[in-house]
Amino acid sequence: MEIKLSVPQLKKEFSFKDSTKNVKALSKMMRVTFQAQIDDAKPQTPEPKTDGMTPEQINELEIKRIQKKIEVSEREDKQLDQLITGLSELFGLDEKEKDQLEELSPVELGEVLGQAQFRINNPQITQSDYDKIMNSGKTKKSVPEKG
Repeated sequence: MEIKLSVPQLKKEFSFKDSTKNVKALSKMMRVTFQAQIDDAKPQTPEPKTDGMTPEQINELEIKRIQKKIEVSEREDKQLDQLITGLSELFGLDEKEKDQLEELSPVELGEVLGQAQFRINNPQITQSDYDKIMNSGKTKKSVPEKG
C-alpha cells in the first residue's frame, strides 16, 4: 500500500510503500534515535575541582572537555546524517531532494520519522486522520470572559 506523508515545513508530500523492507528501515532509524537519547541521558561524571591543580593540569582538563564536546557534536552530526539518508532512501529522493531534508531542524526530522513510523504501522490512517490525531492533544488558549 502506498502511504503519502505531508511535511508542511517543506510544503512537500512524500510517499512510500508499507513494505517489510521499509518497516525494518524505519524501526532501525527509531532504535538509533532512541539509543542516542539514552546515551545523552547517561549521568555525566562530575567536573573535578581545579583547586590545587597546576596550570598545566587545568589546561589538560580543559582540552579534555573540548575534545568531549567535539566527540558529542560529531556523534550528533553522524546521527542526523544517518536519519536524513534513511528518510531519503525511504522516500526515494535524489540528492537535490535529500538536501531539502537538511533544511529541517533536528526536531522536525524527528517528527517526520515519527509520522512515517506511525503511518507505516497504521496504513489505514490517512494524512488528515493523522493531522486530527496530532491536533487533538493541543489545547486552545482560554480567553477570559468579559463581565
